[in-house]
Amino acid sequence: MKKLITTIAATLMATTSIVAFSPLNSMATEESKNQHEQYKSMEEQYEIFINSDFATPEKIAQYEEMMREHEAIANGESFIMPRATNVRLGVPFRSQIRSYYCGPATVQQVRGYYYGTSQLPSQDTIAAALGTTTAGTDVQPIVNYLNSNFSKTYASQWYFSSASNLFNYVVQDASQNKPSVAFIENTNTTNWRYSVAAHFLCFEGYVDDTSTNAHNIYVVDPFLNGHNIASGKYSVSQNNAYNVTTALIT
Repeated sequence: MKKLITTIAATLMATTSIVAFSPLNSMATEESKNQHEQYKSMEEQYEIFINSDFATPEKIAQYEEMMREHEAIANGESFIMPRATNVRLGVPFRSQIRSYYCGPATVQQVRGYYYGTSQLPSQDTIAAALGTTTAGTDVQPIVNYLNSNFSKTYASQWYFSSASNLFNYVVQDASQNKPSVAFIENTNTTNWRYSVAAHFLCFEGYVDDTSTNAHNIYVVDPFLNGHNIASGKYSVSQNNAYNVTTALIT
């Protein structure tokens, strides 16, 4: 991330701008994540952001502040102390209408959270914007969609040093009324309610009860046939989330 800040400074000096899926599992090394064709470094994501149509001076400043927060979290710091014991944002559940529409359905859920559910774009409309195919949806188009349509800024994290590190990203997002989008892989139902080769869903909050040592993440999952819960909502431990989360759009 130090390299990232240097890159940002150099970019700003050189421009007139106003001023940082079928993935591997979350315990992958830096070397293995770099082998994933969807992976983009923070520097690459920043370049995409500042060269986009939605990169206003205000959004760029917000993005750089978010990047500084992400760097601090990656270094083991937390901005939210003391934390609330229980935070749930109330992201509306939407069931995916096609087997490969977990990405569009998850984005539809996030959009419903920010703007309400009365006039949501269809999942087909969102899928077209994301470039979704029968093979699924890539991470970066979702990042771009969130940044272009909502006031909050997003980037993707592809590596977590520990379960508590992943948990801290979710805590930070929830404190800012910002749902996270997780990309998961799981072949062992011990780690999740069901096995899935690759899947998008929302993290909408957390439980952080030190008296019972409960550190859980609230999930809004568009794959209704997988978890078989009518509300589409459940919680998982931070350890189980860590075991299956490849990337977090945060």
